[in-house]
Amino acid sequence: MKDPEDNRKKQSEKVASELPPPTRQEKSEFKRLHMIVVDGGKGFIEVGAALMKIYDQKLWRVGICNSWEDYCRSIEGMSRSRAHRLMAASQCAVELQAISGVSSKPELESHVRPLLALKSIEDRRDAWESAVRRAQDRKSNGKPTVQDVKRVVAERISFLDGGTK
Repeated sequence: MKDPEDNRKKQSEKVASELPPPTRQEKSEFKRLHMIVVDGGKGFIEVGAALMKIYDQKLWRVGICNSWEDYCRSIEGMSRSRAHRLMAASQCAVELQAISGVSSKPELESHVRPLLALKSIEDRRDAWESAVRRAQDRKSNGKPTVQDVKRVVAERISFLDGGTK
C-alpha cells in the first residue's frame, strides 16, 4: 500500500490561485464530502475517505481556503498531519476489509494506526488477526485493544528485522 502522505507531500503546497476554478460539480461534491468530515460520517473510514477525495481532487479550493493546510486548519481539531493520518488509517482499514479471511474488522482508527508501521497488507492482515486471536484468548469478546495491536506489530517488526530490535 502506498502511503498517502508520501504521494501527497509534493502537491500539498499548491495554492488555490495556481489551480483552475472549481466546477459546479466539484462544488457539490465538496459540500457533500465536507459534511462527512465535519459531522464525523459513519466513523474514521468514511471521514478518511472523504478527506482523501477532497485532497486528491483538490476540492478544498471550493471553500475560502487557499491551500490544503488552510482547509485542514478550518476544521475544528484538525491539522494537516491529523488529516493525513486519518487518510492512511482509512485506506488500511478498507484494504483489510477487502481481504477475505479477515475474521474481525477494525472499528477504531487507534486500532489501525499501529498497523501502518508494517509495509505490506499481508503483514498488516497477519498482525490484525494475531491481535484478534489474543483478544479471543483473553475472552474479551474477540475485540483487540490498542495495546494488543501495538504488541503484535512490535513483535512482527522485530521478527521482520531479524530479531535485532
